[in-house]
Amino acid sequence: QPISALKKIGISQLLHEVEKITNQQAEPIYPQYDKQFEAGLAQVIDLLSDSIPNHQKRFYAIKLLEQDQVILDQLQLNAQNMLDLTEIIAILEKIYADDMEAIIVNQRYQFIEKITELVTKDSDKTFNLSDNIDRLVTNRFLALPIFAAVMWLTYFLSIQTVG
Repeated sequence: QPISALKKIGISQLLHEVEKITNQQAEPIYPQYDKQFEAGLAQVIDLLSDSIPNHQKRFYAIKLLEQDQVILDQLQLNAQNMLDLTEIIAILEKIYADDMEAIIVNQRYQFIEKITELVTKDSDKTFNLSDNIDRLVTNRFLALPIFAAVMWLTYFLSIQTVG
């Protein structure tokens, strides 16, 4: 059914749909890293207690991988979980042959590169004939002489040959 504010048609249906959408709990969108890092991140998420809301577990897991002292103090993981966390970090550092801070930074930059590739378009550096003519005629040094030549040619053709 069409919606028209002028004719007041479909307004109540539109308001109903807007209300329905605003009341829905949207699932947060998280950056997706490569499979090995995501696997390690999932293992750290499994270490977290159920007292942490699901939508915050990924944040806390990344902070634990970064070994953020404030988060470590806040969560107060038991000895077994700390041992598991240390093991996960060691495995990831071995896989990537780098320290955890650099791994996380690289993962973030790779994600940013993926997004950038999706939203940017490489401009083709090839110019067609029209572009080449435009560049020549609008050149700051050649524009005036070209204009004068065209005017002279117009005068010559109209006055000298025909007129």
